[in-house]
Amino acid sequence: MVLVSDEGVDPGQLAGQVWYPLWDSGSKIDHSVRTFPEMAAAAGGDLRVALGLLDLRHLAGDPNLTLRLRTTMLAQWRRQARDQLPALRELVRSRHELVGELAHLSVPDLKEAEGGLRDATVLKALVATWLVDVPHADLERTRRSLLDVRDVVQELAGRGADRVAPEMWPDIAAGLDLPDARAAQRHVRELGRRITHLSRLTWRRVDGVLARPATVQGARRPSLSPLAAGVALSSGEVVLDKRARPAEDPVLLLRACAAAAEHDALLAPPTAARLVRESPALPDPWPTEARQLLVRLLASGRGLLPVWGPWRRPARWRGSCRSGTGSACCRTPRRSTGSPWTGTWSRPASRPRR
Repeated sequence: MVLVSDEGVDPGQLAGQVWYPLWDSGSKIDHSVRTFPEMAAAAGGDLRVALGLLDLRHLAGDPNLTLRLRTTMLAQWRRQARDQLPALRELVRSRHELVGELAHLSVPDLKEAEGGLRDATVLKALVATWLVDVPHADLERTRRSLLDVRDVVQELAGRGADRVAPEMWPDIAAGLDLPDARAAQRHVRELGRRITHLSRLTWRRVDGVLARPATVQGARRPSLSPLAAGVALSSGEVVLDKRARPAEDPVLLLRACAAAAEHDALLAPPTAARLVRESPALPDPWPTEARQLLVRLLASGRGLLPVWGPWRRPARWRGSCRSGTGSACCRTPRRSTGSPWTGTWSRPASRPRR
């Protein structure tokens, strides 16, 4: 909480009227008193302060002062974005290495882990640069769901806590109206996976922007590099070209995934959404091309995981892989007992680990 005033205004008496009741109530708050120029200087000299001020909200007082401060912070952030983003990327990478990934921690940290609330805040800051974009509705829905989880955790802990202890899962399930502790774990880790995917996608876009010169002469039109029938590469993401007809080509989804994995790229979110929406189920047994594409996808190496992970939930993929009760993309295959081309699936491969 920051008490901000214009330069030349003495907020001393007002500050006492604000802070003392909060202190007397036992509330633990980070607080400061600064002038408008001091706020701008602090944001310019400290990346963490700049990130925090991008999300500032008006609580009381002159709303015009808050509006001017927010406008100034956003303009300053956009002006310095190309210089600040490499440092921000290093901060994010260091935190991920230190804490780990929310989806795989035995004691998940809902705030600091990769795929946690801190990453959601960073994504909003990246969007505020106007250099890259992110699926806003998906991000906000996932962020709010994770905040709901944290509310339950803090209510159970009786304090401001972000870590989920193993014994909390049954109570978290009850608080979120989920069937059991296993369902609660699956829900929370899936939220983490989704934010992790959005974060990696957005940072790839940032890398592409920073690799280009700040000013580009001539018309700005997308450059498409054909990869396969109906599939092309644009700005490091796999998209569908104008000849693609997902409703008439049941193998197109696998073809796009294999091309993305082999070129260490990601499926563009609108492309993934269209494929899920329009692609028909594969025939049984799978055609030769589909089986070959699945082999290529699985053998693609380091490019597999970023493509494979986001397909844990879509029903189209589950139906195509005949996975039954679980997503094919998060299960370990064993010898088929049904179709000769698509196996049943055993226990989840990505189990929680420290």
